[in-house]
Amino acid sequence: MTEAWIVQAVRSPVARAHPEQGIFRFVRPDDLSASILENLVERSGIDPKMIDDVFWGCARQINEQGYNVARQAVLIAGLPLTVCGTTVNRNCGSSLEALHQAVRVILTGENEVAVAGGVEHMHKAGWDTIPELSPQMLKRYCADTFNMGMVCEHLAKTFQISRELQDSFALRSHQRASAASKEGLFKDEIIPTWGHAPSGEYQLYSTDQTIRADTSLAALAKLKPAFLEAGTITAGNASPFSVGAAATLVMADHKAKALGLTPLAKVKAMAVAGNDPLLMGLGPVPAIQKILQRTGLSLNDIGIIEINEAFAAQVLSVAKELNIDPEKLNMLGGGLSLGHPLGATGARIITTVVHQMKRTKAKFALVGMCIGGGQGIATLLETVS
Repeated sequence: MTEAWIVQAVRSPVARAHPEQGIFRFVRPDDLSASILENLVERSGIDPKMIDDVFWGCARQINEQGYNVARQAVLIAGLPLTVCGTTVNRNCGSSLEALHQAVRVILTGENEVAVAGGVEHMHKAGWDTIPELSPQMLKRYCADTFNMGMVCEHLAKTFQISRELQDSFALRSHQRASAASKEGLFKDEIIPTWGHAPSGEYQLYSTDQTIRADTSLAALAKLKPAFLEAGTITAGNASPFSVGAAATLVMADHKAKALGLTPLAKVKAMAVAGNDPLLMGLGPVPAIQKILQRTGLSLNDIGIIEINEAFAAQVLSVAKELNIDPEKLNMLGGGLSLGHPLGATGARIITTVVHQMKRTKAKFALVGMCIGGGQGIATLLETVS
């Protein structure tokens, strides 16, 4: 039976989405995508003619990341014209869904080689504006149901996740990401990428701009609530607006063997699940439960567990509901410190995880993400023996 192997995974540094301070403020998302694709192919050493299709996540497909940014990136990168590209949108889970689609075409035999990844430029794509909801939707759900901050305020209240707990988890994320960055644990996954310093110099960047190594509980405690006057969610315990791209190279096992490539991991199981939009942050719970049921595994069998950190309240609610061992959870930090460029985040997490599996020899790793609108997505990876 064919297996789908991840044989290479790379990403850009994650930048702040800021019009004056962001290091990628002058970088187009289609160009950033192309750069990551070029480097993925170069690092793998394969003939790019082997690539059948590129599945590219992007949550807001307008402006410079519109008009099928996947195909645009393929063309900009100078890949053969035979390499196709399709842009995938499952909101926050877009690039994890892109991986799932790539795996499916491998498992069905439609393709032997595919790329899965994604991009998001939350400055250039206007993520500071709120999409207009259908009046028919508003008959069924109030507008706040699609405001992720308000949804997570509801989760914090429902699961009794205090402001102090959220701030402590945010501090943990920054501390762990900062330590991992200083120890060079992201070095193998990050492609040095050209950007602009706040002062304007054009230079290469190889570390994430979103990590705040100097933050503290005292600093976090000073921040005002962002959504409710008496709320608990602040800019400090929510993921920052950010910019980034990431990509994985997925192959049929027989093809990788024929090329002499060593897999980083195989994709063992995948799942999506729908839930109440008002509880969208809990989306990873039913998705993960589906995977555990299908594979017969328990969370005790899994060495690395990653739940995307869109908001501290959301991660802590999922961890509480599933009783996740905190020592296994987001060991190198997560979206609170490493950023959450929506369309790229799933691929960014997978990239970090497969390199972490290689270092730690973990047999299984599990990735879960919540999705705006009331969905969850999860992926189980296994080391190839």
